[in-house]
Amino acid sequence: MENYKVTYYFSKEFYVTQIVEAASKEAAMRDVKGEKVVRFEDSKGILYEFDMSDVKLITVSEFKQPRVIAKPF
Repeated sequence: MENYKVTYYFSKEFYVTQIVEAASKEAAMRDVKGEKVVRFEDSKGILYEFDMSDVKLITVSEFKQPRVIAKPF
């Protein structure tokens, strides 16, 4: 299983992003499109809930964990 970034667009300037685990991009898209209401909590602790009928576009891309580089003192 891989991690994918799913972005739900409600308008050009308004969107939310969810990290999901799936076997492929296609499986991730199929899973999220199969829901009528989406509810999830992001890494900042913000809880989202919305109706899929309000979503205009969904994109799925590979999620790469940001690399943390320690700075010397």
